[in-house]
Amino acid sequence: MIKTINTINMYLGSFSMWCSAFMVFTQCVIILLRYVFNINFIWMQESLLYAFSAMFLLSSAWAYRQDQHVRIDVISDKFSERGQKAIDGAGILLILFPMCFVIVAFSWRYVLQSWAVLERSNERSGLPFIYILKTLIIVFALQLLLQGFVKLHEILFKKRDM
Repeated sequence: MIKTINTINMYLGSFSMWCSAFMVFTQCVIILLRYVFNINFIWMQESLLYAFSAMFLLSSAWAYRQDQHVRIDVISDKFSERGQKAIDGAGILLILFPMCFVIVAFSWRYVLQSWAVLERSNERSGLPFIYILKTLIIVFALQLLLQGFVKLHEILFKKRDM
C-alpha cells in the first residue's frame, strides 16, 4: 500500500511538472496572440488557471514525500535524529491530519454542488470543467493525508540508526 501511495504521488508530481511546461508555453502563445495579432481567447487564459491549480494541488504530496515542503529547521536542527522524528510525527498527527480532514469536510459540499450542476465558466467561451477544478481540492487533501500516513509509518517502523 505504501508503494502504491508513493507511486501515485510520484506520477501526479510528474504530471505537475508537465503542467508547469504547459503554462510557460501557453503564456507565451497568449502574449504573442494578444500583442502581435490582437487576438484573445478566454479558454486559453482559463487553461492557465487550471494548469496552475493542478500543478500546485497535485504536487503537494509529492513535495512532502521528497522533503521539499516548508519546515522549521531552526527548531528541529537543535534536536537529535530521534527528536526530529518525534517533531515530524507530532506535526503529522496534530497539524497535517486535522488540516486534511478540515479541508475535506469544508470543501465536500462545495465540490458536490459543483458536480451536481456540472459547473462551467461564466464566460461564454470559457472552459466547462470548473467542477473538475474544484475536485482537485479534495484530491489534494486526500493525497496529503495518505502521504502523511506513509511518513508516519516510516517514522514509527523504519530501522533506527543507533
